[in-house]
Amino acid sequence: MPYNVTAFNTARAEASWIEYPFIEHGVPTAKVYCMNCKVNVSAYTAVTIGTAMTNAFFVGDFGHSYSDGGIVEFTRKFATVPGTWTEVVGSEIKEFPGLINNSLVIQRRPTAEQSPVRVTHTYQVGQTFTFSALFQVTGASNVVPYVRGADTSPTFAEYTASITAKDWLVIRNTPLRYMGNIFEVQKYEIQAR
Repeated sequence: MPYNVTAFNTARAEASWIEYPFIEHGVPTAKVYCMNCKVNVSAYTAVTIGTAMTNAFFVGDFGHSYSDGGIVEFTRKFATVPGTWTEVVGSEIKEFPGLINNSLVIQRRPTAEQSPVRVTHTYQVGQTFTFSALFQVTGASNVVPYVRGADTSPTFAEYTASITAKDWLVIRNTPLRYMGNIFEVQKYEIQAR
């Protein structure tokens, strides 16, 4: 006959460890604190998502398993908000604007070219996102396929300087849930061509 031990009416950590999910990306401050816990099933309550521990937030209880005697075992995790990091993830073929110089001579028609792609990962608590402006060429308040002299934004001089400098142009922003109430915005960029 199973019995219920009152010593387990409060979750008890039997083992603990720290995971470093982005150490290979040079972000040693991103940590996930893990505790292997046991408690009576009748006394189990999850912590509210986002509850703060010193410098970390509760992100969930994982891997619940039940044993004789009415005990539930699980891994309780708290995570820090990771710092921003960037990686090159490959390449994409993208449509780049045509170039018309200040003398209105076409130097290049719009062209599809392969460009390296990098992703900048930024993290925050909560779902209020700030996105980087997407690259586009505008003239007279419309998106246009050519960079033309001083008539567009960017101008011919600005865009050709971006090509020379190999500047990165934002092509998309993707919001994701990282853990618990910690969210990530992935900013994708290509090099100007």
